[in-house]
Amino acid sequence: MIQWTTPLMLLGLGLLAMPVIAHLMNRRSRTTYFVPTIRFLKQSNAQQNRLINLKRWLLLLLRTAAIALIVSMFARPVWWQGNAPSPKKDAVAMVVVMDASVSTSRQLGNVELFQKMKASGNRALNELEVGRDFANIVMAKRVPKMLLRNLSLNTDELKRQLEAESWSYEQADMEAAIAEAVAQLAAHQGQKSIVVVSDWQKTNWQNASGKSSIEIPDDVKVSFVDLDIDENSNVALSAASCQPPDPIDGQKIQVSVEVSNFSDRVRQVPVRLASGSVQLGEQLIKLEPRQSRVVSFPVQFDSQRMEAFTLKTSSDGLTADDVAYTAPFSPRRIPLTVITDDQPDEAGTATWFLERAILPFDSQADRYAVQSLAVKDVRENRLVGQEIVVVGYVTRWNPDAAKLLIEFVRTGGKLLYLCGEGDVANQIQQIESQATEAFFPFQLTQLNRFKKFDETLYVSSGKWRSRWLRDFDFQSQIALAEVRFQNVWGTSKQQDDANIVLQYSDGRPTLGVRNFGTGTIVLANLSPAIRFSEFGKFGSFAALVQIVIRGLNEDAENSSRKIVGEPIVFPMPEDSSSGELDWSVVGPEETDLSPILSDGGRSVLVSNTSTPGLYQLKVGTTWSQSAAVEIERDESDLTAMNLDEVQNAISAVEARTATSDGFAISLFDKGSPLWGWVALGALGLMSMESLMLGWWKR
Repeated sequence: MIQWTTPLMLLGLGLLAMPVIAHLMNRRSRTTYFVPTIRFLKQSNAQQNRLINLKRWLLLLLRTAAIALIVSMFARPVWWQGNAPSPKKDAVAMVVVMDASVSTSRQLGNVELFQKMKASGNRALNELEVGRDFANIVMAKRVPKMLLRNLSLNTDELKRQLEAESWSYEQADMEAAIAEAVAQLAAHQGQKSIVVVSDWQKTNWQNASGKSSIEIPDDVKVSFVDLDIDENSNVALSAASCQPPDPIDGQKIQVSVEVSNFSDRVRQVPVRLASGSVQLGEQLIKLEPRQSRVVSFPVQFDSQRMEAFTLKTSSDGLTADDVAYTAPFSPRRIPLTVITDDQPDEAGTATWFLERAILPFDSQADRYAVQSLAVKDVRENRLVGQEIVVVGYVTRWNPDAAKLLIEFVRTGGKLLYLCGEGDVANQIQQIESQATEAFFPFQLTQLNRFKKFDETLYVSSGKWRSRWLRDFDFQSQIALAEVRFQNVWGTSKQQDDANIVLQYSDGRPTLGVRNFGTGTIVLANLSPAIRFSEFGKFGSFAALVQIVIRGLNEDAENSSRKIVGEPIVFPMPEDSSSGELDWSVVGPEETDLSPILSDGGRSVLVSNTSTPGLYQLKVGTTWSQSAAVEIERDESDLTAMNLDEVQNAISAVEARTATSDGFAISLFDKGSPLWGWVALGALGLMSMESLMLGWWKR
């Protein structure tokens, strides 16, 4: 039987009255003939009237049939195989999953891809029967967003809301979006369908399918919309940074950015550096296909005119990754505690060398604010607000102090522990006994003393490209290898998750790193104390300490660069409070940031980071802190995933591909569409009418 997809169009059958009216008007018309005799007129009158009436009836039939077929074509008839199901049982529920990640913002010629995707979503909704079928739309973002709370019959409202939607700067969680669509369809009794409209970006879908296969129930049909995107090349900037991250005035710094060529051809890429309206440099680099390079600009830092840096390249189809931002840390002094039982003014002790390595300027120009504590003075209130703890010579740990040190690291603190004089092996065990799980990267056994020069150990290998040692250049590596160590602790029980970044010549660890809770521990099997080794006399010791402490603080330094959607926490300056100074946060464009004070007024939380760019905290009249927000790097690789691979990643009993214009014949299994044949029949009737009129005139 025939069913009508859009039955309201059948109201056009009222147009059938037009040819009937024309026919009735022409029946009373008369034609004057000039003939030689009355007899001829009488003989031909009857024959002529019969022929004219036959022509008029034929034309009436052809014209009414053509109009009826044209109206039927717009009503889109479908031939249903078998008996028609009841309307209640056969109501269709459809959820459109719309990819709204930043990659959908690219320009395809003069058209934005996301607009093309919205048009495909609208065409999918047009397949539903008004007042009978249910629908909803899930916008696939970092957190999926449903346009309506539940499935709805009101497709017009869905179309209005879809028109108001825009892409986001976030990476889409396709797995969560499809799971939300399945949940929406769970309670529906009848046909169920999910239509996925996406640019099928490979990195995005691999992230989803890499977790687990996306389970689709057997009674849900899935349609993938093929948007036929040919151009996927892109050049992107990412991971902008400045080193050192907290420079002082007049210091030489390196502002760098990673430039990636996500295309299959060689590209010449210009990169420009600016701070505000001041242009600081430009470079033109050559990138091979699929190549990435770090571009650096040497800059002499001036805090009065360099609050932040902007790096740009020439615009392409995806403009969101053509700009990168970075901001140096404000010159705040990082709180650091040295725990030691050394006498503070005694020369040649581990503490004496440590403080000179940590505070090379012995002025406000130093980046660390140092307090020294003996073990007996380690109390909870003395470690509050401290970010780094360095342990030098200690006689003995008491249980309370050991517990405080463990809790300090567990809650995000950073610890550098030097192993030198005293019974360090026993002290390590004392701390371990207070922890509920393994604490240090490795354990110590006994102290080995090497009296002969040939027996002394030296640093023979290291992970020089790791975050802990990457600032050691080749000459510094040679200088460190020339230092001889006469006293070195033996090691044992190395943890599986320990990262040994330096090793002695006999293979025992020199420097081990391990995460504990949300903090980090660096265990250094060395000491600068003059009675233990001569390491403190070398410049390599000061360099190593500064680099390791900087590595410990790198997590905080990296917090100045966030991915879109991640919250920002700005520490308030030490000498300010919410009651004394006004503060505000300024973000990119006109974003409503809604920042709030947190942690008892010691920090400012910015939750809404939906736009890439610079976010700055202003306290009083001073710009106190800055953070750069950028898009996920994976979003810049526009390579599309094959739809067969997508289907393999989605566990569905039936999945099919529809073109962006082809919903009418491939979206639902409602039988055989007839409107093409109907249109062909209407054209045939109109052609027949023209042929007959031309023949009769002859």
